[in-house]
Amino acid sequence: MNRLFLSLSICLVLPLAACSTFGGKKADAPVKVAWSFEIQADASGHPRGSVFLQVENDRVLVHPNVEASYKLIAPADYAQHKVPADALAACTSYGASRGEELFVMRDKKQLIVYGRLLDEEGGTAEYRVRQFIPIR
Repeated sequence: MNRLFLSLSICLVLPLAACSTFGGKKADAPVKVAWSFEIQADASGHPRGSVFLQVENDRVLVHPNVEASYKLIAPADYAQHKVPADALAACTSYGASRGEELFVMRDKKQLIVYGRLLDEEGGTAEYRVRQFIPIR
């Protein structure tokens, strides 16, 4: 009887211990993220495609139909783009007289993608939340 109780206790306690992690990772464990751009010139030579965020082994669509080329923003340049120093990744685009800047922050068990629009006269909007991505 004691062995049965001990076995049941272990079977109940181990899953509870695993629940303290999210998807097998602790909530504060580092997460690998990287921007991925699938953009090609259309028949007119204009860039068109999609922007993804690679989160560990998952690829998340952030923008399905972009009309601009994108490039990464180096962490050393975050301040110039008003990106928080602790952002996980940032990128920028410009095309057809407008552009945008995106960056990713972590909030516990999710990532938050922020973005803002740029115009040809140098005007910029405030960053706004664009997307929430759960961390698995």
